[in-house]
Amino acid sequence: MEGIEKAVPSVELTEKLQRLFKEAEKSIKLDEKTKKELKYYLHAKTGAPVSFRVIRSVLSALNDEGKNIYLHEMLADSDLVLPGVKLPPRDPELEARIQRLKALEANREYQRMTQNVDVSRHEEITFREDVKSMNRQLIAVFNFLVTVGGAFAFGYKGVEVAFGSKMFPLQMMCGLLLGTVVFFADLYFLIKFNPV
Repeated sequence: MEGIEKAVPSVELTEKLQRLFKEAEKSIKLDEKTKKELKYYLHAKTGAPVSFRVIRSVLSALNDEGKNIYLHEMLADSDLVLPGVKLPPRDPELEARIQRLKALEANREYQRMTQNVDVSRHEEITFREDVKSMNRQLIAVFNFLVTVGGAFAFGYKGVEVAFGSKMFPLQMMCGLLLGTVVFFADLYFLIKFNPV
């Protein structure tokens, strides 16, 4: 981008800068071009952009004369003015393609927003799809019941094998505990992975 490389920052003209320019105007260290620019800035309104090259020339001239001035003191009240970048015009072919893609995307968005409003766009649900959906749900419920029942039986029979058959309350408690844990775990996965 050629506009950025050629861009030179400038600073807003303030009363402090005008006073320093007046002092530097008498300096013999400045060249004629800079002196002409200083005369222009002395009569310009505050807020006018001053080239950074002029600021550096004035700073070095004042410091050569023995005045101890720093750049940050000189620019304390000023604002930096950056020149705008001129962008090249867009290719008409590219612009046409962008407009076409924007229209296509807007149409897709409209279709997505109105898909459940227009009845003609809905697919007819057939008896076969209803039966498949019902079979999936029945298999999930059967699997759920078998898993919970198996966990209860494991807890009940596990205590019987470990301690003998005379511990009915402990068998029921262990069976119910394992059945409850498996019930909630299975319910979690059933809700998470089976859409309604």
